[in-house]
Amino acid sequence: MNKLVLLASLWLVVPAFAQSTWYVDAQAAPPGNGSPATPYASIQYAISRPATLSGDVIVVAPGVYSENVVFGGKRLALESSHGPLVTAIRAVANGAVVDARFFGLGGQVRIEGFTVEGSPSFSTIGVDLSNTLLRRCVVRGHRKLPLSALGVGVRFDNWSSVTECTIVDDWQGVGDAAFGGEGELRSSIVAGSEHADVNVDPQLVIFHYTLVETGLRAPGGPGNLSGDPLLWSWVHEDYAPILGSPVIDAGDPAAPLDPDGSRRDIGAIPFDASYAPAPTVYCTSKANSLGCVPSISAAGSASASGSPFVIASGAQLNQRPRLLFYGFEAQSLPYQGGWLCVRAPVRRTPLLNSGGSTSGNDCSGVYSFDFDA
Repeated sequence: MNKLVLLASLWLVVPAFAQSTWYVDAQAAPPGNGSPATPYASIQYAISRPATLSGDVIVVAPGVYSENVVFGGKRLALESSHGPLVTAIRAVANGAVVDARFFGLGGQVRIEGFTVEGSPSFSTIGVDLSNTLLRRCVVRGHRKLPLSALGVGVRFDNWSSVTECTIVDDWQGVGDAAFGGEGELRSSIVAGSEHADVNVDPQLVIFHYTLVETGLRAPGGPGNLSGDPLLWSWVHEDYAPILGSPVIDAGDPAAPLDPDGSRRDIGAIPFDASYAPAPTVYCTSKANSLGCVPSISAAGSASASGSPFVIASGAQLNQRPRLLFYGFEAQSLPYQGGWLCVRAPVRRTPLLNSGGSTSGNDCSGVYSFDFDA
């Protein structure tokens, strides 16, 4: 009895270590001092500072951080201030883009709210995990070069948790270390892998409420799905779920609700019924008879929202009646000395007048059409 009281008294007088928060902004002037007013300009620089200690938090502003990040055994929380759609860590060398392995005792590394990108020039692992919590991240584009053992989006080394992540377009989506790795995937998407979506020890890495496109190769808890996750556009790296996606309201029912108040979706990007991706301009224009090269642009929201969505083609011949045509798939087909970039069947707008200068011949004309209706 006396020994227990003595031990409890000693525990109460152990000093508490203060937690510090450091700030990083890719737009800041290097090196900075890590304060909100003078942030560091590099994530790795922030981690490597002697003043950055286990238990600290590093808050990262929006931007693209072209660097491979190594935690170096520090138990840190790395979080973006505005999420994975605007905050990316991009590979600049072979190996792990984020090496988050922590082999000590007393907690985990936590990484939240990033896109972790590979590069065709490098053989990479997106995030190398050991005692790590990876949450609300997009991990994409990790390739395996010849004679390389890499090319993995997320690799488990020791027990880790991956939750609400989207792991896509890698050589291999999820794998484990040479001697196996333990952990879980929860409310996550693994899809679009070149070699295999999942290659882990089925007894060590367990899945819960997770969608794997090509089917699960590891047993797990309830709620797992297979098949196409139905995301907006692989080509344009837009991994938001579209209406009708099986990941909508299919995540862990015990997790906090999505921003719209519904059950948690699977993946890093919640479904938003009002979302419409920004238009992408493609194809090559042909010079007209005056040598002008027409352009095309868009303004407004590409949704049937009641707000205008105007397509405009400028640098056209003035005061000419013409029409625009459109379709639902792209192509690249030589056509009358230029290119036909819309696949049949096509639809045509009503006849339009280019306007512009009322006399003479120039390229001041513009054709425009509101597609909202």
